[in-house]
Amino acid sequence: MLARLDPQRKIGVGAALAASAGAVMSVAPHFGWTTLDRPWSFLAGFAFGLLAGVGAMTAIVGLVECRKERVS
Repeated sequence: MLARLDPQRKIGVGAALAASAGAVMSVAPHFGWTTLDRPWSFLAGFAFGLLAGVGAMTAIVGLVECRKERVS
């Protein structure tokens, strides 16, 4: 799905994913999500960390593709 997006949309989608996952990770201790039972707190942290990583990677790929289009 992400391969078919143009570079500007990749930047937008990636930035939105990374920002929303980062926001959830920053407010998780406030809501007590870090004190969940053992497997659930790990899974929640892993899922949001993975989501933030995928979002950052998607935004960076979009930036590189934009740069390639400008240079060519």
